[in-house]
Amino acid sequence: MAVSKLKFDRMIRRAKEGDEKAEQELKQYIRSHAQYANRNLAELEQADLTDYAYARAMKYLNTDEGVQRFRGATAGTSITQLIARAEEMHTFLRSTTHTVYGAQSAWESQKSGLMALNEAGYIHIPTDRETIKRISKALGNDGLKFTQAERYDIMDKLGMALEQRAKQRAEEGNENLADLSDSELKTIAMRYATGERIYNDLVEGIL
Repeated sequence: MAVSKLKFDRMIRRAKEGDEKAEQELKQYIRSHAQYANRNLAELEQADLTDYAYARAMKYLNTDEGVQRFRGATAGTSITQLIARAEEMHTFLRSTTHTVYGAQSAWESQKSGLMALNEAGYIHIPTDRETIKRISKALGNDGLKFTQAERYDIMDKLGMALEQRAKQRAEEGNENLADLSDSELKTIAMRYATGERIYNDLVEGIL
């Protein structure tokens, strides 16, 4: 449903230049695409596929607009805000992961890659969605940057830490022993980012 990138970019450029016709096209674009985009957001939520294109869209909506869905109304909104909204909506709709099918396909591909890493020696990298989402959150999409090899290594060590806590719970027979928290996983990632590589030092005071 998304318009071509060339046509969209031309509309945005002219709207920024103050072209009234382009501004009207921009408003019409938002009004006509908001409902479709929001339907896809809802379907992704229902399927628990809340990463990929969904995560980017929601970050914009929550941070810049303070809402959970794209607004179709354009009255009383500055042209700068309308352009930002249209750009995020366009990015979402052009992504291959803006549908349940596309997001599921992306996850299956990611899972295959993780299994290949396990076979290559990173044996602690988990392949279940929820754990991978927690590890990805700990690493941060916009925070710490690692090389590819470092990212695999820290994912492996975070997976190992989660496994160790589960093992402790089983050995002690203590079901009340809490899983590692997101902040504890983040602490391990931060230690890794500062140059620590030895596993026991990474989890010192945590496990």
